[in-house]
Amino acid sequence: MKAAISGSYDPIPYPISVKEGRFQYGDGKVALDSVSGTIGLSSFSEVTGSLSYSGARQIEVKSGTFSLDVPQTRNLLNRFEVLPKGLRDVDFTRGRLDLIALSLKGPLDQPSQWDFSSTGSVRGIAVKHAKLPGVMNVSGGSLSATPAKLTVSDAKVNLLDASVTVEGFLQGFNEAPLSLDATATGTIGGKMTEWLSGQIEVPKELMLRSPLQMTKGRVLWKEGGDVAFQGDLTVAGGPRLSLDLVRAPQTLEVKEILIADGEQRARITFDLERDKFVFSFNGALEQKTLNQIFAWACPIALFKRCFPILVHFFLFPVARTLEPSWLKHF
Repeated sequence: MKAAISGSYDPIPYPISVKEGRFQYGDGKVALDSVSGTIGLSSFSEVTGSLSYSGARQIEVKSGTFSLDVPQTRNLLNRFEVLPKGLRDVDFTRGRLDLIALSLKGPLDQPSQWDFSSTGSVRGIAVKHAKLPGVMNVSGGSLSATPAKLTVSDAKVNLLDASVTVEGFLQGFNEAPLSLDATATGTIGGKMTEWLSGQIEVPKELMLRSPLQMTKGRVLWKEGGDVAFQGDLTVAGGPRLSLDLVRAPQTLEVKEILIADGEQRARITFDLERDKFVFSFNGALEQKTLNQIFAWACPIALFKRCFPILVHFFLFPVARTLEPSWLKHF
């Protein structure tokens, strides 16, 4: 049967319209072929699939494309109690998610058990959250998703005066622990630098100058495990810092920090545990270089004495339980 219908469904607070497509009823199943239409501000086209209603109800989407209004989609997911817990406090004020391919199969009444695969792109998503200093705008970029893994490529992210391009993946949704592998390249301006410094309680004497130009900054994270960062920072168009750091639940290891400014070179390593503190500094730095790195004047003698605190507070905050055993040495 061909159909073009409009209507409403109480649990969905948006108008529903089916513009074209084929429907087939029988044998305890409703089959859809090349169905197109809209739900509120979202649209779908060329959807082929079925709904089995005999016994345990099953849904299957074999193919289709979707253009989703993000705020309305979030509202629907929340109404049906399938919105991931981590997104319940996130407000999406605008934006679209275009899925150019989607396949899905599973029990209709148990969305958490659905097996799916999709690819698509992001358009102008604005994100608000109580813990963010402003609206975060995400534009461009592509994504692919399965129940176990979400992959994002070439996403442009802007927050305050920071602008970075992000790619990476988050996996482990159906099994513990979650893990993240993400890379970002871009610029972090003075407002964002100040906000980040305040969040991790960087003493003003040790705040870096801005803007910070980050090149392929890579973060590796595992829930309940290690966090690692590798990448390059250029401070206010001057000195360059190359970082390789690992934080475990009870340790902090700076495998290497290289500081380069013209002909000057310095290498720093740092290893912190509850009852262990190892710090090394090799090379030469002039006062002029430190003045280019830090927003406030930092004498060389103070830098060599306090640099571990800078690493601790700014780059990888270690659990507060570590503080009493080593801060007393400074």
